[in-house]
Amino acid sequence: MTLPFGLTGFMAAVSKVLADANISIFAISAYSTDHILIKETDLKKAKAQLEKLGCVVKEY
Repeated sequence: MTLPFGLTGFMAAVSKVLADANISIFAISAYSTDHILIKETDLKKAKAQLEKLGCVVKEY
């Protein structure tokens, strides 16, 4: 998902939704890119939570 560069609060919103579902994350933030790593065992549950938030989840 590509978001505007100046957008704030997105990582907080995503991490809260996942935390509320008891899904642990490993977040990596760089200058222009954020990544959220999720355990493979939590992937299906995390995908469902993120889709409820309105995110489009792509699996590679």
